[in-house]
Amino acid sequence: MNVVKSKYTVSIKKKHFYDVILSRIIQCNYNSGDIITEKSLVDEFEVSKSPIREALIELCNEGFLKSIPRFGYEVVSFSKDNIVQLTEYRTIVECGYLETHWDSITVQNINKLKEILQTYYDEPHKQAALEHWEHNTEFHLTLISFFSNEFVYKQLKSAMQYLGVAYAQAYWINLHREDIITECECHKRFIRLLEANKKIEAVECLRQDIGNFSTIEEQKN
Repeated sequence: MNVVKSKYTVSIKKKHFYDVILSRIIQCNYNSGDIITEKSLVDEFEVSKSPIREALIELCNEGFLKSIPRFGYEVVSFSKDNIVQLTEYRTIVECGYLETHWDSITVQNINKLKEILQTYYDEPHKQAALEHWEHNTEFHLTLISFFSNEFVYKQLKSAMQYLGVAYAQAYWINLHREDIITECECHKRFIRLLEANKKIEAVECLRQDIGNFSTIEEQKN
């Protein structure tokens, strides 16, 4: 029992430090190219190495940090080129699959997308930009899951993770805030087009939704 409790405690601490470090990246307290060390965080928070190390490793696995052996962890660059390339990738994959697999979408599929909107966007309200992106990610991953390609699903999930932090960081740089008013009108219109069986309009709506990211990013640059 004590062992289980100990592991659970480490896990909770890891999540806390993961959130702290990620928030610092979003708010540009850690800038691209900065080096973070285990020792600096251990000294700052006066805790053991384990939860700090686990948090740093997870951030490396998700692409937000780069491990440099015997030196520390480098904060990655959310460069415009990377964002443009990932947005192009999303457009090609998501719109391409929607167009070629249009006839495979069922009423049950559409209802799943509706449930996501009803859960998170029943009424316009304030959300942290990263939280909003997580819900946006769920919508897009659910859509791509309808086409039964596990490799594409995993690659899209990875791309969305990177873009999510860049998205939240862009909001912070532009507005010096993390919370935004969310309505998700584009997703609602997309569902209406699915229900009306308007393929061309639905594909274009999805393309615009993916491209909306570039608006906030262009303001940052």
